[in-house]
Parts: sequence; C-alpha cells; structure tokens
Amino acid sequence: MSRVSEPDPNQPDEGSEPSAHLCPKSDAAMQALVDARFDPAAVPPEHKARCMHIDALLGPLNECLHPKESAETLWAKTIIRLRGQAANQAANQRGDVPLAQLCPDDDGALELLVSEHFETRHITQAMRPRAERISALLKGLDQPSVPITDAGRDELVSRVLTAVQAQRTLASSRVHIHEASPRGGRHLRFIDLSSIAALFVVGAALLWPTVSAMRQRAMQVAGASRMGSVGSAVGQYALDHNAALPMASASLAGRTWWNVGKPEESNSANLFTLRRTGYASLEQLASPGNAKAQGLALPPDAWDWPDLECVSYSYQNQFATQRRCMNDRAVGFIILADKSPVALRAWRGELVVYADENSPNFAGRGQNVLHSDGQVVWLQTPSTASGDDLWLPASIERGIKAAQRKGQGQSQAQGNHEMPCQALRGVEQPETINDTFLCP
Repeated sequence: MSRVSEPDPNQPDEGSEPSAHLCPKSDAAMQALVDARFDPAAVPPEHKARCMHIDALLGPLNECLHPKESAETLWAKTIIRLRGQAANQAANQRGDVPLAQLCPDDDGALELLVSEHFETRHITQAMRPRAERISALLKGLDQPSVPITDAGRDELVSRVLTAVQAQRTLASSRVHIHEASPRGGRHLRFIDLSSIAALFVVGAALLWPTVSAMRQRAMQVAGASRMGSVGSAVGQYALDHNAALPMASASLAGRTWWNVGKPEESNSANLFTLRRTGYASLEQLASPGNAKAQGLALPPDAWDWPDLECVSYSYQNQFATQRRCMNDRAVGFIILADKSPVALRAWRGELVVYADENSPNFAGRGQNVLHSDGQVVWLQTPSTASGDDLWLPASIERGIKAAQRKGQGQSQAQGNHEMPCQALRGVEQPETINDTFLCP
C-alpha cells in the first residue's frame, strides 16, 4: 500500500493545509474494506489482493486495548489519522462520526513512541502496552505490498520527500511544547523540529558575519600576543649581545637574502637565531595565521626554516651596510611584521607584485607590527605613518611614485600598485638606517 503526497488539484494552492493520500487503487480497496466491515472475503474480486494486505497490516489492532471501543472503531480511527486532514474533511462532509483523532491514551502513546525513536523499552510501564501495539502496527509498513523496481523506488523517494516538505510547510507557523512528558521533561513533536531548524538556519545566516569577524579578531589578538613574546625574546637577546639584533652570519650587503634554508643567504636565518640559541621556541616564531608553520618539527641544531612558506614573520633586513641596534636614538623603530606578500610573490617568480598588499597571514586584512620598544600595532596597510612601505626599500618606493607621477608603468587595481618583479630580486638593502625594509 503506497502513499503519495501530490497536491490535490481540487484544493486551493494557498491558504489550505497540505495533505497526504493513498494511491487511487489502495484508496478504493480501503473504502471497499470499510464497506465490507473489514471482512476481506466480502470485498469485490478486483480489490481482494490489496484488501488482504491492508487486513494483514491492521492485524495488530485486533487485540483492542479499549474496553469501550471495538477493533473496527480503532482501525477506522487509525486509518483516518494516517490518511490525514483530507480524509477527516471527507468524513465530516458525509455526516460520519468524527474520527479525526485517536483516543488521548493512544495519541499520547504514539507521540512517546516517536520521541523515543520507536524504542518501546524507554516508555513507562503504563503506556508501554499501547506503544508496543502501535509499534507492531507500524512494522507492517516495512513490507511493501508490491515489488518496488528501481524506477519505482525513485518515484517513491520523490513522493516521500514531497510529503515531508508539505509537513514542514504546515508546521512552520506553529511549535508545540508538551509539558506532560513521562520522563519528567519537555519534548517537541517531530514536525516542530523542522520549524526550529529553519529558525537556526536563518539565525546562522544573520549571525555568520558577526561570528566570522569575532573569529578574525581572535586570531589577530592571538597573533599580537605571540609577536609580543618574540619582542621579549629580541629584547633579551639584545641585552646579552651588546644591543645587537639577532644575527646568524655576517649577512654582507648585496648578497641574496631570500634563499631560506641557507643561513649565509637567508635573512630568516637571522630571526631563527632566537630559536637556535634558546631565546624563543619554534611555536613562538609561528604566526597563528600561517598554516604551514603550525606543528612544524625541526631538529635542535637547525639554522633556518626549510622554505620561505614556513616562515611567519618578515624581519628587518640585516643584509645591509648600516644596521639597526636596540640602543638607537629612534625609539620604537619597526623590527618585525607578519610575512611580506611582496617578497613571497617575487620569490615564487610571479610577474607582478603589489606594493600595497597586506600580509597573507591574515588573508590580506592587515598585519601585526613589532616595534623596538615591545609595542605590537595592527596596521591595515603596509604604509607607516611616515609613508614608509614595510615591504620595499626606499629606492624602489621612489621609483613607483615617479612612475605614477609620469603616468608610466602605472597599473592600478583598486588602489594596489603593480610593478615588475625584477624590481625585487632578493639582493636589495635598506637605503639608510632609518629605512624600514622587512624581508623575506
């Protein structure tokens, strides 16, 4: 006995409650069985096979638990409820006795059975016999009355999904919370849960931007805290090394500084000195926004990170003729920032770099910057208050500005300045001691 949930063409599209119907043949067989007072032998021959299945399905109701009701009445009530609102309206129009609901006890037992996922052992002793009788009735639905082919299965799935959607539409405007749960708490009807789920979906859509912003803010704060610990390590190193910033090798001016993994050709190896000499851990030198740096394990005698993508911070370029030290008169000069996107693009061999691009550690939203006085500041642009670009030496900055003024080589994309990558070859150095140039 199959059920379909296609809309009744005689019902209006709006303002009417959705209903589920038996297929025409099963509906006719059900009516014939009712007319024959539930005697399968008395129905017309064309309905006999289906009526036998229906009778077998309703068999568990023969042992009636209601002293004042016959099995026939209980069958009728159960079928009326299973057939839905449309059948109830039809019964009223014929002048039949209203049978739209099971008796309160059976109705409560059915609700408990659904709320307990059809596990009768969790239902109280008083309601369990009724719940077991209903469960036995519903188990008959596990055996289809006719074989289901692959094509029929697809159609049946489609009909069931349509019926479920109709019930969700019906329940969207009401939520029933029942006080009298036999387990002492409150519970919801299954159809009510769909309404609550819809509210959660809408609420999630409204709250997602706020949650996302909070997550980004939390990562930004965590990054600032970790960078602050690096600042403490730099300060301690300077106290122990005559105010010098961390150095791994001679770092001669004019040599390549982006070959990560080769200490003599890697500015990152200078920052890695903090880990190698025990002033900072590898975790402290890993930004929360750099997935490549998370969980990285290196031997104790390592001198550098394995490649540039594992490096989280860009350090003041030590491959220079003049180098900063912690006792400089310029208080609060910049030592460190989140990874430079300009050096990363050039190292990858990309044909264009963007001078105004923010660090990839925070998906281009900005970068934390460490000053020599230990202060960590969040910048939403790589340009400092004085107009100095964190990622470029002063000579290249002047070239970009001159090209913009002349209108030559200008290619802007929403405020980002493009320039050929050969302008950054990995051998540049700060023009003066006051020139901030962080790399790699």
